[in-house]
Amino acid sequence: MHAGSVQRLLSEAEFTEPEDELAKGAAGHGPNDSQWTLDRIGLLMSHQFIVRYTIQGVVALLKTP
Repeated sequence: MHAGSVQRLLSEAEFTEPEDELAKGAAGHGPNDSQWTLDRIGLLMSHQFIVRYTIQGVVALLKTP
């Protein structure tokens, strides 16, 4: 693994599921506002896949093509 790269713990198929959930909006997942935070995205992923990413890991995943 190269410096600065992220080890994906999700398969390619699983990786599209968070995108679908994020498209539904934060309010659809409990918070009273419509803003996604990095922490909320990490919590969503941990609830769906029982994989917990750090905030830095979430940032890296969001930048992954």
